[in-house]
Amino acid sequence: MENILKLEKSKKVSITKIKIKEHHKAFLILIPFITLIIMFLLSPFLSTFISSFLNEYNEFSLENYEYIFKSRFIKQSIFNSLELSIVSTLLGLLISLQGAYSLNKLKNSSKKSVLLLINMLSNFSGIPLAFAFIILLGSNGVMTILLKNVGLIETFDVYSRAGLMLMYTYFQLPLGLLLLYPLFDRIDPQWQEIVNILGGGTFIFWKRVGIPVMLKEILGTMLIMFANAMGHMHVH
Repeated sequence: MENILKLEKSKKVSITKIKIKEHHKAFLILIPFITLIIMFLLSPFLSTFISSFLNEYNEFSLENYEYIFKSRFIKQSIFNSLELSIVSTLLGLLISLQGAYSLNKLKNSSKKSVLLLINMLSNFSGIPLAFAFIILLGSNGVMTILLKNVGLIETFDVYSRAGLMLMYTYFQLPLGLLLLYPLFDRIDPQWQEIVNILGGGTFIFWKRVGIPVMLKEILGTMLIMFANAMGHMHVH
């Protein structure tokens, strides 16, 4: 009996040692990735954060923050950036949810073609996107002149708040579609059938079942889209 207990203990010890070795190997594999994160994310952030508390003589000071809160121009720039990011995120999220739902209903062949197009559009942002909008919807843009001649619009300024909102909402859509599209695979069609049998309609299904199931991922997508919009802001 004692021999059996000793054998069991030795097996447990050997299993524990094997697990520790596997953890060490996994950690060693992650070292290059952790090094890159420290070099390109943490180090610049810490450097900028520390420098924000130093004045021109490298002395600890709150002058930089005082200047920011006293400057009407900077405060207005921050407010405009937040407003543009929040509104474009909410609009982009709503449109992306509907688009991802519709995309999920397509046939596989059509679905692959649309996903390929969305992948291409997700990389079309920044200066190329701004230039494309200027060519299409600028003061003398192709679409602007065409819509004026047809009589659908009188004036449109792509540099206005509405124009910027349109542009930012547009480049949010590919990212939102790519992130939200897989979520609808988690929705079992039988769930909606059960809700219908119990007397609930489509609205009740999405309110009580569909949206709660996807809520965490939706909130995560919203945060990523907001960060994406803020990342494209430039305060001059």
